[in-house]
Amino acid sequence: MSLTARQNQIREIADQTTGHRNTLEWKRQCYGKLSASKFGAALRLISVYDRERIQAVRESMYAPDDFHHLPSCRWHIDNEKAAIAEYSRRTRRVVKPTGIWLYQSDMMYATPNGLLYEHDTNHQRTGIIYVKCPYRMRDVHLQLAKDWHKYLDYLDEEDCLSHSSDEYHEIQGNMCATDSDWCDFVIWTPNETSIQRIPYDAEWGEHTLHILGNIVEDKLIRDEDADNTAMPMMYPSTDEKIHDLKHITHPRDSLEEQIRGF
Repeated sequence: MSLTARQNQIREIADQTTGHRNTLEWKRQCYGKLSASKFGAALRLISVYDRERIQAVRESMYAPDDFHHLPSCRWHIDNEKAAIAEYSRRTRRVVKPTGIWLYQSDMMYATPNGLLYEHDTNHQRTGIIYVKCPYRMRDVHLQLAKDWHKYLDYLDEEDCLSHSSDEYHEIQGNMCATDSDWCDFVIWTPNETSIQRIPYDAEWGEHTLHILGNIVEDKLIRDEDADNTAMPMMYPSTDEKIHDLKHITHPRDSLEEQIRGF
């Protein structure tokens, strides 16, 4: 498949999965791939060989836990629309929902909160948005505007997003997947809203993304440090996934039944 054809396919999948989170097709597209939300966890595998950590990241690709019942997750889901509405009110930008953005390698994917347009979706897209609705701050009234970091460990002392945080790697991953130059990072609470512009880091796209690809291949799909292969190297088709994954995933009859268990 040519590069242009692959790019068109990626955009088509993003359009087709918009508004269809947790459907069978959504889970099918994510199955066996590393989410940008797990990039930080995957990068930590570089410093130490820990089979439990490797297995935890691997399970996020094949049988992720459902955290929707947790209060913190429910809080974010229930308030994400309010956060986006407040962002649009402040910036006058249009936020267009989007779906799953695959990478060229088909081993990773990103799910940004939305695509940004200056006036309407007929104009050229300008950036993307990433939203956090921290449960721990639901009742907080900040004493000072620069006090966000006292409650959120992904911010530094200047309230800027830490480059070592999982959120930073996810945002860079989202920008890389969507070919975006910047992302507006929104932190929303019932009482306060923070918006900061995160520029695309070209070095991250060239260096860190390459490292992530190696981690997925060498530690998550196959484990080079283990005595035997834990995962098949590549999954070119759904039929081959069904055949190859029977011995490593939950003992269910088909891929459809496996991914319904996400």
